[in-house]
Amino acid sequence: MITAVTWLFFTVVALHLFSTRRRWILNPVPVFVAVQGVMFIGSLPLLEPDRQADQVHALVMLSALLFFILGAEAAHRLWPVKSYVAWRSQSTQVEASEVFSFVLWSLIGVSLAATIAFYVAAGANIFVQSVISLLSSGQRLEGAVEIRESFYAGDRYFAAGYVGQFKNLLLPLLTAYLTLRYVLTRRQRDLAATAILIPASLAGILGTGQRGAFVAFVLMALTFGFAALSQRAGRRFAIVLGGMGLMLFAAATFFLGRGVLASGAVRQDNLSGVLIEVWQRAFWGNQASSVAGFRYVFDHSIGWGLDWARSFTALLPRNIFPDKPVPELSADVFAMLYGSRAGTAPASMWGSVWFSFGPFGIPVVAAALGVLFHRVHFQALSGPKVLGRLGVWSAISILLGTWAAGGPETLLNQGILTLIVLSFALRLRGSRAIVINRGSRESPTMTPVHENA
Repeated sequence: MITAVTWLFFTVVALHLFSTRRRWILNPVPVFVAVQGVMFIGSLPLLEPDRQADQVHALVMLSALLFFILGAEAAHRLWPVKSYVAWRSQSTQVEASEVFSFVLWSLIGVSLAATIAFYVAAGANIFVQSVISLLSSGQRLEGAVEIRESFYAGDRYFAAGYVGQFKNLLLPLLTAYLTLRYVLTRRQRDLAATAILIPASLAGILGTGQRGAFVAFVLMALTFGFAALSQRAGRRFAIVLGGMGLMLFAAATFFLGRGVLASGAVRQDNLSGVLIEVWQRAFWGNQASSVAGFRYVFDHSIGWGLDWARSFTALLPRNIFPDKPVPELSADVFAMLYGSRAGTAPASMWGSVWFSFGPFGIPVVAAALGVLFHRVHFQALSGPKVLGRLGVWSAISILLGTWAAGGPETLLNQGILTLIVLSFALRLRGSRAIVINRGSRESPTMTPVHENA
């Protein structure tokens, strides 16, 4: 049965991605479908054909995908998106009001201060220390693995999850904004600012040794660039950013000791070992906890929202709420995989839905997400094509589209609420914006802009 489900699953994925091939910009729907395909590919070797839980899991992944696409297509009929050609032909506008500049630089300053305070309190920045060690001795930082594993176990920093909203999301996103604003306007002060903020953002986002946030940001920045720039400039931006992103990801993998294979084999300190480990991180980590998580929920009674409630309370800072409850599902799955409850391993989002709402929750939640994700796409393309607005919607699209594990608390941890607040803050830009006429050497002109989303 799993074989038949596999063929049908990939047929649906291929047909959908082909039909939406020209509708990827600011659209979480095809991104979500592609990520679900990656999850399915990685889960396949772990599924046992004769195990009932795994058979049901395969059917759940297929049915969730189908209902999600049906929900998105129904929403597309309700809120049809205007022509992509017409939208792409619009000039990108850049905010020019003093109010917007004050908000922008205030957010950058607060994000920098929070990032610096976090690492000062923690007493370590693995990425910076690894680079210094490499340049001074030619060797990787000694003990990088131990530092990484114990980074979130100390008590010398406050509310790391909340600080992550600044160092993993706001600071890199606002740096990307200034970079693209320089590309569009050639303001020298933006160039000077990005020369400082790009290294600071890299140190902030890679300093704990966790690369997931870095990958998410690169995808956000790629989407941002494609949305804001012309097709030719967008391709050049994607080549530069993609190449730098891959090199930094590989460097972080190698220099930070991320070379242990999922099978437990001895790490290879060479390029092939790094590439193998990267492959296994993409197609094994979340998938292993996904399969183990569904086997767990399949054998347990439905929680009727209890685990989701615990997940939300787990977002409270432990420094203030030391006895806050730990989500049962992610802790139990971690114990199944590693024999200890000292960490968490989230089940897939569909395992989380099953555990909270049972099998009937799968089609309802999947269809509702399809409607919501298309509505996000519709909203992103309905308002004015203003640079700051494009940055916010790019980040929202990627956060939603790459959601594959855990419940809705995953989105809150990654900063979805922060982006919603940021979208309101950026509306304080006033009524002036610079219109960038691509392909023209004339000076930009000032025109009024009115925003409804």
